[in-house]
This record gives sequence, structure tokens and C-alpha cells, in this order.
Amino acid sequence: MSRMLVTAAKLLAVSTALSVLFAGAAGAAGAQPFSGKVRPNQVFAGVVNGQQVNAVIKVVCPVSGTTGRILHGQNWEVTLPEVISINDGNTGALGTSIVATLGPSAVAKAVVFKTYNHPKPLPNIPVPCSGSGKAIFTPAPGSPSAKAAVVNVTFLNVAA
Repeated sequence: MSRMLVTAAKLLAVSTALSVLFAGAAGAAGAQPFSGKVRPNQVFAGVVNGQQVNAVIKVVCPVSGTTGRILHGQNWEVTLPEVISINDGNTGALGTSIVATLGPSAVAKAVVFKTYNHPKPLPNIPVPCSGSGKAIFTPAPGSPSAKAAVVNVTFLNVAA
């Protein structure tokens, strides 16, 4: 009987040690979520001013103007989403970067992302003083399995 207790105690000790080991590994992995290089076959999300959906972009417009410039200090980035949504993209079989564009705009200025969670400033391009648009995050190079991520944006004139 005592031999069974010793064996049970050993099994409990090994089980506890393995639980601590795997919990520590999971905790370490969880300490650095959503970082790293853009690689093929990854689901990703576009982020504008911290929002994956319905983002607001602040614009400075002249009193009688219909277009203005994006207010300094706003950014966009790409991330690996915690929960997959219909607006998310996929880098496809070949994707190693993500090209972001903002519209509508008379000037198309692309910003390239090669890593996740490294925000970049929104480009200083003319945009509408109000209304809606889209930030489109397109995998590059493209492939049949690639899909762009889209963030709907609202332009807000802060000078009005």
C-alpha cells in the first residue's frame, strides 16, 4: 500500500512540474503577442488610430474647403488579431509585406509594413473634410489566396 502512495506522490510531483513548465511557456509566449515579421499565410488586421473598425481620422480644413490635411500625430499599423473578423486580411501564399493606402484621396501614397505592431504616421495627403473612406491593407506580393484588410474610416474636420 505504501508503495502505491509513493508512486502516486511521484506522479503528482511530475504532473505539477509539467503544469508549471507549460504554464510558464504559455505565459512567456503571451508576454510578446502579435510581434514579428509579416509572413505568408497569416491572418492580419489593419488598425487606424487604434481601431480595427470605424476609425476616426482628424482633418484640418480651410474654412471654405472641401479637402484638408490629416492632423499630425495619428497613425496606422498592422497586427495579428486576437479574434478573426470579416474585415481581416490574409497574407496569402506569398505575402511578406502589407501595403496600406487611404482613400478617397487625390494623391495615393502607399505605406509599407513588414512587421506587426510598429505604427507609422498616417501620410500627409489631401483627404475629404468630412465623410467616409477606407484604409486598405493589401498583402504583397499578391497571390490568389491573399486578401486585403479594410478599415472603414470617418474624416472629422477639427477646424470646423
